[in-house]
Amino acid sequence: MWNFAAIEQALARAALDRNEWTPALDVITEQVGAHGAILIPATGSPALPNYPSTASIEEANERYFRGGWYLRDERYRGLPLMQKRGIFDDLDLFTQDEIDRHPYYQEFLAPTGLLWFAGVHVRCGDDTWCLSIQRRKDQGPFSSADKRKLLRLSEAASAAATTARALGFIAAEGVLEAFEISGWATLLLDRDGRIARINRSAEALLREEWQVSEGRLCGLERQASDSYDRVLRTMLYGGENTANSAVVLLPRLLKHPLIAHFLRLPTLSGNALGQCQLAVVLVDPDQRFSPSAMILRTTFGLTPAEARVAASLAGGMELESIAASLHISPTTARNQLKSVFGKTRTRRQPELVALLAAIARPPVR
Repeated sequence: MWNFAAIEQALARAALDRNEWTPALDVITEQVGAHGAILIPATGSPALPNYPSTASIEEANERYFRGGWYLRDERYRGLPLMQKRGIFDDLDLFTQDEIDRHPYYQEFLAPTGLLWFAGVHVRCGDDTWCLSIQRRKDQGPFSSADKRKLLRLSEAASAAATTARALGFIAAEGVLEAFEISGWATLLLDRDGRIARINRSAEALLREEWQVSEGRLCGLERQASDSYDRVLRTMLYGGENTANSAVVLLPRLLKHPLIAHFLRLPTLSGNALGQCQLAVVLVDPDQRFSPSAMILRTTFGLTPAEARVAASLAGGMELESIAASLHISPTTARNQLKSVFGKTRTRRQPELVALLAAIARPPVR
């Protein structure tokens, strides 16, 4: 007898806490009499390294992804059947004789001790996932009665996955808004490397020379595009030992290249079911930033007049232009600048501008 109450409780915990997916799959594996399980997408890229799975099939997963078997997985032929019926297994696709001769079963599965499988339909928002439940040869295939019971599992898993995806969406929106408030132009990418979210700063920055078409960044020269794609693949599919950040230069015709910082943030990549998996922060080296007058007054004790002069210098203006714009004499502007030097403990304009730029926005890590 399968304890569905235990399964549903485990999935309910997983819906709210991404760290509970593996324990939930362990519970499912035990209850349905299997060797292990993994939750993988039925559409798009199947090669992300962070899909929830049980430790019991870790070796098989390694062979599956590193050996490229995910590109030759004959079971993908059954996905339309899974979406129609809610479940399918090996005997829905092949005869026993075909299984005995097929390279996928004999060259990939046999060395791992696995043989039988059931694919359970998991609906996740507008996405489709497959709960792949694996049995050893000695455990035998899933019976018709087993498959009918697994349909109930499909409903519970779909509810948990949909909740997890919704929480991932909320987290992604929070990340995007945080970067926007900080003044960072930011893109959020999905597991296929498509741009899923983009903030207002990034829209304004990309408007100059690039366009986003079907989730892809268009307008890059060939070499830059190849570098972008290479780093993107590494960051998405490189596994646990991949660095959490990388940099690519995006050339521009009349300006210095944009600096694209690829960031793997636990808030995003920790939730395999979330739409967004990777952040790309765009830095414009030609853009000058100046802290607000309030920050300058609070940090350095500047007067309102001194703060206006300092902020204008940080924004790239010359002292004579600042005097004219503020309707003060050049002598007054120079006196105020001297006071700013004293209060900020700087001696020259480049030193002052560098200091103000540093507090205008934090560095990308």
